[in-house]
Amino acid sequence: MTHPAPKIYVACLSAYVNGKLHGRWIECIGDSEELWKGINEVLATSPEPDAEEWAVHDFEGWHGLTISEYPDVEEICTWAELIVEHGAAIAKFIGWAKDVGIIPDADEFQARYCGHWESSQKFALESDEIEEHYQYKEFSQKYPVWANCIDWEHFANELELMDAYQYIDAKPSKEYGIYVFRYMPE
Repeated sequence: MTHPAPKIYVACLSAYVNGKLHGRWIECIGDSEELWKGINEVLATSPEPDAEEWAVHDFEGWHGLTISEYPDVEEICTWAELIVEHGAAIAKFIGWAKDVGIIPDADEFQARYCGHWESSQKFALESDEIEEHYQYKEFSQKYPVWANCIDWEHFANELELMDAYQYIDAKPSKEYGIYVFRYMPE
């Protein structure tokens, strides 16, 4: 599922200092070269001669990420790519990471994000990662009667209680189910 690309409003500071509003909204998609191209177009079309300085004066679609006035272009392009791919999971990750003392950056997100699931039980039963650790499919083939006795809700809760995974409700972000993050990166 693809999500809308986040945007930034890039303003020419020379024009701004001289009482003129000059800038434009730029979608942060693609690589940093595309974003730099948009920034340079804003400066090239400035009503002020030799405009060189720019700033972000507004932003939208960042799902809780705050974009500074003078951002690192490479970093915001990386976050934008993740937002297009994962949407509101980014905001949930940032909130959770700060709560547990993890510095929320794009690498941490990629190392800890286990996906968007209908429920914790579905994650426990269908996740390739959980299957790799617990080999339920092999167990269920060897012991079909015992396999049917597993309380998947309890198992999913235990995964969270032993600080292996964190389940975060996706409903406040207008999506169904949960986002799952692992405490220990891959």
